Amino acid sequence: LEKEYLAKRTKEQEEAIELRVSTYFYLTLELISVFDRI
Repeated sequence: LEKEYLAKRTKEQEEAIELRVSTYFYLTLELISVFDRI
């Protein structure tokens, strides 16, 4: 039971990190495109 719980927690953390990274890249690209227009 505990192993399954830990595996679930790890998967959730990985998904949260992926979401954060993709959001960060998206925002960075948005900033770059804004600066390109200046």
